[in-house]
Amino acid sequence: MNTNRTPEFRAQCIALLTEWQGVIEELNAQHAVLRKALLVQLECPVIAAANTLVSSYTQAVSVIVGCDVADDWLEWYALENDFGRKGFEAGYDGKLRPIRTLQDLLDLIWRCNA
Repeated sequence: MNTNRTPEFRAQCIALLTEWQGVIEELNAQHAVLRKALLVQLECPVIAAANTLVSSYTQAVSVIVGCDVADDWLEWYALENDFGRKGFEAGYDGKLRPIRTLQDLLDLIWRCNA
């Protein structure tokens, strides 16, 4: 885990998280098009392979931005919190805050893994 918490590293993390979110959202949109056009289910081999790749990508980004390997904050942010659109609260030691942006997410990750 990188403990470099400089403003420059923070900016790099936000840029990486922004790219990650864009990739995931575009893939989700393309999955929807495929499912509608071809009546393909999520279990088909092509979709399953893409999902495996996305999971590995998400884990790599998580480690780069400072998540503990056991944490799944990025998956939570994407899947449960709909990339912050739901504004769910998260935190630690009873200190919960709404997580609406990638900046909120990075703050959460860094506080939980200080």
